[in-house]
Amino acid sequence: MLNVNSLVKRYAVTRLAGDISHHDADVAVITETHMNRRHADDDFAIVGYDLLRRDRVGRTGGGVAVYAARQVQQQQQGLFAMRKIYMCIVYKCKHRRAARKE
Repeated sequence: MLNVNSLVKRYAVTRLAGDISHHDADVAVITETHMNRRHADDDFAIVGYDLLRRDRVGRTGGGVAVYAARQVQQQQQGLFAMRKIYMCIVYKCKHRRAARKE
């Protein structure tokens, strides 16, 4: 998990992509993305990863992004909010098995 204090900053996604690649992460959870509906998913794409995001609505800041490696099968299981104080997104993940070479 990483608090980036804004993925919308110049070069933030490029730096994040380098960190994810360096650590060979299957899943990266990013907080404080500061993304909103004006920001297209394509602007935050990282090669080899699916972007799952939840932007803060009604206030500035906040937001969560999850980058899941494409070999990890993910499915959103639930979205929970408690008094607009915090949010929890639950994803079910499992590795996709590579085809066996015979």
